[in-house]
Amino acid sequence: MTERERPPILCVDDELAVLEGLRDNLRRHFLVSVAGSGEEGLEAMRASEFAVVLSDMRMPGMDGAAFLTRARQLAPDTVRMLLTGHADVDSAIAAVNDGQVFRFLTKPCPAETLIAALTAGAEHHRLVRAERELLEHTLTGAVKALASVLSLASPAAFGRATRVKELVLAVADQIGLPERWKLRIAATVSQLGYVVLPPATAEKVYEGRSLTGPEEQLARSLPQLGAELVKDIPRLEAVRQMVLGIDRPWSGEHRPWPTEGSCRPRSAPCCSGSRGTTTCSSRRACRRRWPSTPSPLVGSSTTRRSCTPLVRALGTEGAGATIAELPLGDVRLGMAFVDDVRRPDGTLLLARGHEVTPLLLRRLEAAGPDVRALVVRVAVGVVVDEPAAAA
Repeated sequence: MTERERPPILCVDDELAVLEGLRDNLRRHFLVSVAGSGEEGLEAMRASEFAVVLSDMRMPGMDGAAFLTRARQLAPDTVRMLLTGHADVDSAIAAVNDGQVFRFLTKPCPAETLIAALTAGAEHHRLVRAERELLEHTLTGAVKALASVLSLASPAAFGRATRVKELVLAVADQIGLPERWKLRIAATVSQLGYVVLPPATAEKVYEGRSLTGPEEQLARSLPQLGAELVKDIPRLEAVRQMVLGIDRPWSGEHRPWPTEGSCRPRSAPCCSGSRGTTTCSSRRACRRRWPSTPSPLVGSSTTRRSCTPLVRALGTEGAGATIAELPLGDVRLGMAFVDDVRRPDGTLLLARGHEVTPLLLRRLEAAGPDVRALVVRVAVGVVVDEPAAAA
């Protein structure tokens, strides 16, 4: 078996002799890493990904049950096993319930039994990862198809969905939220309800103009309509709840971001954006665009060095983009529109933020010369969001 074919495993035990024995017995079948304590094991898991982690139960400081519980939080897909010389029922129950242990083995454990258990664990890990990747890519691809239909039916809604997605992912990056694919899908789905709006109403919503009573009532139902459109797609319940919660007032609970001024952006100075935008001006822009946004996301007007996630995301919006002007018929993949593109009669054709996709290029090939001749501003070097890039 080559090194690339051997699954990586981590063995955790406070006895050096046991670790050496495990390494000698297992290294022909696995890429073996060892740790002498629970804390060392957690550090190893933060640095590398393992298919299986095997832990002793009786260790000073952090026992095996506590370690595997922490390991589950740190790397949910990693298969967890417990190896102990004490057939303690209470310890086994705690490990299985809290750490969701795949196997519970007792010392002395024959080498062939241990290898068989670890092999089964590695295969389980492979299947879990394969199912997750298939699920994420399949769902992302399905929603991408819906988004393509949205781009044809309502350019304004599609442009809004694109900008919502970019901002949501930027905030998620600032606060380190996992499972970004769900956020990407939710941002797109949140605008699907716009397909029911009359074109004139959709334009008013897009431009922020005042709505009549019936229009306002219809606009408020859009999150519910978007959630209804995906209710029959398996595994999207969490996405549905995100969409349904768009208009719910924020209660102050579940704040997974730092307080104002307590951190710095990952790739930019605290008080400046890529276009010379200060944090204070970014915060004012947030308040203008989203007046009801909770202060922990935007920051207070008295805080000069606010470093909240939404402010940082807005302050670095468009970072690194190269702007070019060219005829609409000359746009290519890897570009996104900086401004709204309207037909000569004023009808919205493409909303700002719309990425150039193969579908759009085919549409432009069939457009008339007056449309293809329109001079537009585009950001060059954009990575089109393909399903395979789901994270």
